[in-house]
Amino acid sequence: MIVPVVSADIDPTAIELLITACVEFHRIRTQDDTAGQQDPAAAAPSAGTTAEVLAILEHQILAAVLQVVSGPGGVASFLRRNLMGKGLNGPSLPLDVGATDEIPVHLRRLVALRDQTCRHPGGCDQPAARCEPHHSIHRKDGGRTSLAWLQEWCWWHHHVMLHQLGWKLTVYPDGTSQVVSPDGKVIRSHSPPPRPG
Repeated sequence: MIVPVVSADIDPTAIELLITACVEFHRIRTQDDTAGQQDPAAAAPSAGTTAEVLAILEHQILAAVLQVVSGPGGVASFLRRNLMGKGLNGPSLPLDVGATDEIPVHLRRLVALRDQTCRHPGGCDQPAARCEPHHSIHRKDGGRTSLAWLQEWCWWHHHVMLHQLGWKLTVYPDGTSQVVSPDGKVIRSHSPPPRPG
């Protein structure tokens, strides 16, 4: 069975960000290759930092690509609506239903399809079938019931860690996240940000 899924709105600046990141990636990689050819000994100390910067840029490029191909204005939506035939060209369902107490079934299914497992930043292998959607910004704090603001969390991490013990969740635009305990312990789904300079 094929189920077409469009998981987000296209970001109008995504193509510009993609081009900028690709140009920067190419510039750094070319500059590093040129420096290594001219003086291999001079290029060696900066090889580690260059590799780290290139790895960060690769993640930014992949995130921008996903923004370009997703959503009603993106390539994935065009393919779903125009190339898959009448049987798959059904009505689109809202991915953002605003401030509501109930999470519609289609949003629950999309969150489970996207996340596959519990999204606890420290890692959790509980499958989506044993998880439930959690608003990354609580509804009382203005959080919306939308695909972008929902994540799968297992019962323990959701109800005990976040709601009973008071850990605070932060989800970043690139999809990474972190939780901070009331006493300041930080658990990230990503490495700490690079030091300036």
